[in-house]
Amino acid sequence: MMKSTTAGSNNPSQDYLEIWQFAVDWTTPANSTFTKLQDVATAEFSSDLCGLTSYSCIAQPSGGIPLDPLREVIMWRLQYRNFGTHQSLVGNHATDVDGTDRAGVRWFELRRTSGAWSLYQQGTYAPSDGLSRWMGAIAMDGDGNMALGYNVSSTSLHPSLRYAGRLSSDALGTLPHGEYNIVAGAGVNTAERYGDYSAMSVDPADDCTFWFTGQYNPTSQWSTRIATFKFDSCGVPIWATR
Repeated sequence: MMKSTTAGSNNPSQDYLEIWQFAVDWTTPANSTFTKLQDVATAEFSSDLCGLTSYSCIAQPSGGIPLDPLREVIMWRLQYRNFGTHQSLVGNHATDVDGTDRAGVRWFELRRTSGAWSLYQQGTYAPSDGLSRWMGAIAMDGDGNMALGYNVSSTSLHPSLRYAGRLSSDALGTLPHGEYNIVAGAGVNTAERYGDYSAMSVDPADDCTFWFTGQYNPTSQWSTRIATFKFDSCGVPIWATR
């Protein structure tokens, strides 16, 4: 289990991730433990998205109310992989990217070879186009490539689904492959709560194909979309939806 913590909540000078471990004793359940392992320092991020007195600020076109970015939690799911030479955890959460309540996706990878976890790479995906991106889901394939799917919206764009990715050989902290459309929305959402949660998984049949599910708005009634895509050689991104 992991929790994101911004400066001021427990440590006034450092943003960090808390790592907790749940150890189950199936024989004697009362002996099960839930223990904090460590804190991992990260680059600064802002969990003050939407301010301290409101939960909703993701803009929609005219007729739609602001949406809740679920700024408080790490998104579904924190993916674990064991490559033999190292273990990896990848995850993401929403952040205010410019102090104007424009949401972006902070993503990260932790690694450990033995002992404690450490931050291997991190980034905030927020192209300079005025759009909010949130409700992310991230996963890593068997070659160490990553894909991040998410919602996107603004006063001129209905809630839609897009994705971006990176090869294991790309510069650390970057998602240079994308951005790609999964499906464009055509309506506004009429409730504040939105989309929780998206999901990104890797197909065990080839350990390369990503499967993503998320919410979007084809009309004022929300809907869901399933997308599948992969990197060739596990190379060039391709995708299809159904």
